[in-house]
Amino acid sequence: ITCRKACAAVAPSDSAAAVVFDPVAGHLLFAEQFRFPTVEKGPGWLLELIAGNVDDGETPEAAIRSEMEEEIGYRAGHVETIATFYVSPGGTSERVWLYYVETTDEGRIAGGGGLASEGEDISVVAMTLEAARAALLSGRIADAKTIIGLQWLFFQRPDQED
Repeated sequence: ITCRKACAAVAPSDSAAAVVFDPVAGHLLFAEQFRFPTVEKGPGWLLELIAGNVDDGETPEAAIRSEMEEEIGYRAGHVETIATFYVSPGGTSERVWLYYVETTDEGRIAGGGGLASEGEDISVVAMTLEAARAALLSGRIADAKTIIGLQWLFFQRPDQED
């Protein structure tokens, strides 16, 4: 199969994302941030899993550990791979490495909020499992990786029932 010029132009880096759960407090941790491309057709502010690009030479697990510290101010404890998937294989080669991560208040090392140098303005949102399920079912959560991660959590891990 040959690739046209457009193929070379659409080669973003992969990214890593995580469903972050505090089993002691019984809540999930999310990042809420402004996403300019969604303004035309949606809310602008999205509730999302913690996520970020995987830099050259970096493993996806190392990337998600770093993103957790930057975005929500927590160190990752237990890390488990959920899946790796293409974001939109008809238009991009980007993949998302999706993880389940546990952390507790003992893993809190900073306030989070993202990196100002990267233009990030992130609010850390803690939600009970029940509230996250309601947000998923109501359509409040409109981000694909977050939908996939929460569906995995609620339908594949019976130990995470309300």
